[in-house]
Amino acid sequence: MSYRAKAYPYPVLSSFSDDFGPDAKFHVEIDAWIGGESSQQLVIEYDIRQSVAWMDELLVDGNARLLMDVECRSTLLREYVSLEGWTGRIAFEDGQLYGSTTFTPLIVASAANSAYRPEGIDAEFGAAVFRTREGDILGIGESVTVDLEFSRTLDRDLVTIQYSTEETDTDIYRFQYDGPRIIIIAGESLRDAIGHMRADRSARPYLFMSVYKDCIAGALNYLAREEGGESTELPWGRTLLSRLEELGRALEPDDPEYQEISAQLLVSAKGFKKIEVADV
Repeated sequence: MSYRAKAYPYPVLSSFSDDFGPDAKFHVEIDAWIGGESSQQLVIEYDIRQSVAWMDELLVDGNARLLMDVECRSTLLREYVSLEGWTGRIAFEDGQLYGSTTFTPLIVASAANSAYRPEGIDAEFGAAVFRTREGDILGIGESVTVDLEFSRTLDRDLVTIQYSTEETDTDIYRFQYDGPRIIIIAGESLRDAIGHMRADRSARPYLFMSVYKDCIAGALNYLAREEGGESTELPWGRTLLSRLEELGRALEPDDPEYQEISAQLLVSAKGFKKIEVADV
């Protein structure tokens, strides 16, 4: 839901309008981290700032309440969370949120008001008095978006191996990077070799430093040259960038050696514990 395009029949405190003049402020600062026993729980601390004193009076008198509009498209969650004050903490359930999640603070009327005329409204409203209903939005803060990547992502949601029976693929492996998961397409003659290295713990380092390393090196290059670098929307791309940041490294498309070492570090730090295998 976009609040910007909606017109309201009464003044609304918002950075998207001049109902209270161009200097009126209403925004939220958010610190977010992943916690919980399963490392799948989002916790946020919020600090809401606004520049009109009458909002405090409305809240104290019980005529308005603070909400946080939480929207996560990846999990199809849309929830309005009641807030106890301008600052506080919200802990969500494990796995409830994933991917790009947007937080928007709202001030909402708690009761109907037939004589709503807040202080500080723009002179263009003249002497008008407004009618508001319970649930009407009185203030809309600027949204903050948090990108969430859980620790399980690299192991389960990053790569799929597909064994191809196409004659042109018999003795090669290649990669597809334009989808939500990276696809490794391996020729039929490589099935036994890859299967053996996946099953034999002592042989796994050879797989990590060959097929998987080549895959991730190519993925980093693809992100840097084809997908806008750190602004990528690809789920696997956000995961790799998060892991790069943990390693204190960045995308360096003009430094092949640096990029190669980044790929080696990525596959050696965690390994790929769970990779889906599918035949084509």
